[in-house]
Amino acid sequence: MSSKQDATLTNGGEHARAIIERQLNGIDGAEEQSLTLLTYATTWDKAILIVSSICAILAGALNPLVPVIYGLLVSIYNGFEDGSVSASELRDKVSTFSLYYVYLSIALFFLTYFATVGYYYSGERIARSVRTAYLSAIMRQNMAFFDLVGSGEITNRIVSDMGTVQEAITSKLSVMLSALAQFCAAFVVAFIMYWKTALILSPFFVAMIVSASLGGAYAVKHHKRAMTLYGQASSITQEAFGAIRQVTAFGMSRVLSQRYVSLLSQAGEANSKAENVVAALIAWMNAMPCLIDALSFWAGSKFLVKGEMSVADVTTTTLAVTIGCFAIIRIAPSAQALISGFAAAAEVFKTIARSSSQDPLDTTGEQPQSVVGNIQLEHVDLVYPSRDDVGVLRNVSLECPAMKRTAIVGSSGSGKSSILALLERFYEPTGGKVILDGKDIQSLNLRWLRSQIALVDQNPVLFNATILENIQYGCCSTNDEPSHQAVIRAAIKANAHDFITALPHGYHTRVGEKGLQLSGGQRQRIAIARALIRDPRILLLDEATSALDSKTESVVQSAIDAACQDRTTIMIAHRLSTVRNADNIIVLAQGHVAEEGNHESLIAKNGVYASLVQKQQIQDDAARLRDKEDGKEEVVVSNSVDELNEKSTLTESPDRPFTIKAQ
Repeated sequence: MSSKQDATLTNGGEHARAIIERQLNGIDGAEEQSLTLLTYATTWDKAILIVSSICAILAGALNPLVPVIYGLLVSIYNGFEDGSVSASELRDKVSTFSLYYVYLSIALFFLTYFATVGYYYSGERIARSVRTAYLSAIMRQNMAFFDLVGSGEITNRIVSDMGTVQEAITSKLSVMLSALAQFCAAFVVAFIMYWKTALILSPFFVAMIVSASLGGAYAVKHHKRAMTLYGQASSITQEAFGAIRQVTAFGMSRVLSQRYVSLLSQAGEANSKAENVVAALIAWMNAMPCLIDALSFWAGSKFLVKGEMSVADVTTTTLAVTIGCFAIIRIAPSAQALISGFAAAAEVFKTIARSSSQDPLDTTGEQPQSVVGNIQLEHVDLVYPSRDDVGVLRNVSLECPAMKRTAIVGSSGSGKSSILALLERFYEPTGGKVILDGKDIQSLNLRWLRSQIALVDQNPVLFNATILENIQYGCCSTNDEPSHQAVIRAAIKANAHDFITALPHGYHTRVGEKGLQLSGGQRQRIAIARALIRDPRILLLDEATSALDSKTESVVQSAIDAACQDRTTIMIAHRLSTVRNADNIIVLAQGHVAEEGNHESLIAKNGVYASLVQKQQIQDDAARLRDKEDGKEEVVVSNSVDELNEKSTLTESPDRPFTIKAQ
């Protein structure tokens, strides 16, 4: 942070820094929410999860009964072989134990089925609720949040991370519980059959569990880093495809591809580290059962010779231990998936729990019955939270009278658009107040405030829907459902009705992604209609004609002139010709008000505004001279700025609303 900005924040006290931190991190001191996946489970979901968990545990616990029955069968066969068991007794016992296997298989089938179906059903419902809560939380955030978090990362959270969460709470959690129950039951069986053998084998189980835990933690760490990098790469592709024309026109494909490949390479390295550890764990887990079986048979033979164990006991113990080993093998990947899922859920919960100081869905705040439209800025300072080393506005005081047209001009970076951002409460001033009809707008309900304001940007964004739907979206903040006739009236005011009806499908024409099926002037007029449909008391125009050619500009300017009637209008203008009829012109320079007045008085001052007019006139004259060289039209070049003071007059031009000519 620069020393100048440090001084600015210091002079503002802790208050300015607190405002910046509040916008970056959410409301300070907001109640902490202890969010878990169960927070989003209904009573029905929880009941199903409990039943499914019981089924999964029982299914796992029944598996070690297989070696117990097998050991009993071995004992019967040994008895028949040494003559202690008769043939009829053998048949009876084998039939009985075979039926046990049948009963066991039926129980395992139904328990596993209900456990799996239950977890899939509840898991999908919980994941859907979390997705909905996350999207709702995103919609509640302030602009500082979006300045720091890219759209690609948000999309990655909804699609990829929530997919990981859903997988964890559906298939993996069921497998994990079943495997844990199987391991515990197998160990119990081994100790019951002969505790000395089970005790000798215990260190191997501990080694498997510890290695799985440490390796899993290492793998999850690098997996999370890989997911973050993939999210950043996703942001690049989303931005590139969203502006594919600019990418192609400026030859940015190679640069963006290199950045994309670089991020993928870093993500691949992180994934490679995780996968190498996982591969080693899988190899280790698959090798361990053979080693444990070897030790079990070796130790069992010693105890068998001493007469402490029977052949059936040795067999049962070894099989139980083997089943326990395979349970651990099942636990390792499931545990990793669970950890990844819960880690992803934790990141999602951070956003859900984040309380925004500019929540458009909040119901608190004043909602006056009527709006006059008088706007004042009193000693306003502004620092963008994501760029707190730059003071955008410094001690700005100005007034935009109700029902009047106020223009704000200035060089690039002077803070013009920042004033509109403050009026919309996209950001909070770090000092001073923004006042509407005598009330600080921070005390007003944000949704109500924005319902009184309509904004038309330089580059309007249209949604991939019909023209009718795009215009109707202008009433979303008022919860009104505009009629087709209301849409037509708004389009007529915006000079858009004629070109819309000339389209093959009229108002039902789809505009394409970002409205690219329409021309710039057509998009701008639809944006104006969208702004006018709810009859706002305040209209904000942010360089609404600067990106248009002169012919289209005149059409759009006519629509703007009509739109400005009977409401407070604040216009940001790059082309100074569009503001000459404004009731008041405010000139900004380096974040403060340099001049104020109407067009004639500011020209007479021969100050900043006159200088801006002359610079723009020179640029226009240069362009017209180039046109002359191409055989187009002649031009009269302006004299110096000194002559603008007393000798300038305004004349109409077919390509420019006015020119300044020396007399």
